Amino acid sequence: MPHAVALFVNEYAPQWEGVARSARVLWTHLRRRQEFDVTMQGWVGGAAWRREPGRLLYGRLLRPAGALAVLALDRRVRLRHVYGSLTGRWYLRLLRREPLIVTNAAGFVESNLASSRSGWARVTAAVVECARDAARLTAWGMPASRIHLIYPGLDADAFRAPEPPSDGPFRIGFSSAPLAAGERALASRGVDLLVAAARARPDIEVVLLWRGRSLRALRRMLGSHPPGNVTVVDRIIARAAEYYGTLHAAVLASRSVQDCKPCPNSVMESLAAGRPVAVSSAVGVADLIRERGCGVVFEPELDGLLEAVDRLRSDYARLRAASRPAAEASFGAERFAGAYAALYGRLLETGHGGA
Repeated sequence: MPHAVALFVNEYAPQWEGVARSARVLWTHLRRRQEFDVTMQGWVGGAAWRREPGRLLYGRLLRPAGALAVLALDRRVRLRHVYGSLTGRWYLRLLRREPLIVTNAAGFVESNLASSRSGWARVTAAVVECARDAARLTAWGMPASRIHLIYPGLDADAFRAPEPPSDGPFRIGFSSAPLAAGERALASRGVDLLVAAARARPDIEVVLLWRGRSLRALRRMLGSHPPGNVTVVDRIIARAAEYYGTLHAAVLASRSVQDCKPCPNSVMESLAAGRPVAVSSAVGVADLIRERGCGVVFEPELDGLLEAVDRLRSDYARLRAASRPAAEASFGAERFAGAYAALYGRLLETGHGGA
């Protein structure tokens, strides 16, 4: 009989939210394995309540009822897995049984960990998505034996893109628009640096893939005379491969580890599409990008970004050739699900089965 596992996520909006997209990949591939019976639970907008095979989604307005569903699932399963944030205090307050896994797929906010310390006493294993977060958790006081590095995954075949454009400007895309409103959130993601780079280099085109939020702040940042080589795409892209096919490379100029996913989906997706990336040194997987030779790492300032774009252009053939293999080796869906299946199995063998 397969082991019952609960996979808890926060907001489930995989059409535009990267953590939910990775959680969906994990859930889908784990459910194909005979040894686990995985139920996903998370919340969506409004007051909806959707029960589907292997999935229970409840509206934000129904969180009290959702809490009862969490408690019921906690009692029924043998293993619990919170996929989202190290500071998911809502789930940590509710879940009382072990084994309990927490994955940090969000920015690392060390100051928030202290407020969750009592909940962390029940965490059997912490999963991080970059080596830097493992070091940060160790420095915070978590035993290294409880920390596991598992890169997120994606279905790489869904991102196979055509050849890059052979004419026109060198097109770099930004696909990590902030969820928070305001210019401060934009600056944290380095959007102002991208706009400044467009003004400084009229022979490139900067494509900003947006998702509605902070659009007014972006318009203010662009000013009354926005650069003609900045294109804003404010819609959900149904076929991401087509979007990446219009680009030569992707860029992420984040200034803060607190407001940047350790392994942004835009980085994984761009590489899977065969497009190299330029990432700032604040991005958690910057070391992996450098190691794999599939992109450029720069300091989050204008001169650093401009130099990174120049390096992308001058060494484009080599960087592009390394991109797809890097995605398949580090972010393949089967590798992703297999690593979690192995961790689940080890924890269940220890006798901390809970239910």
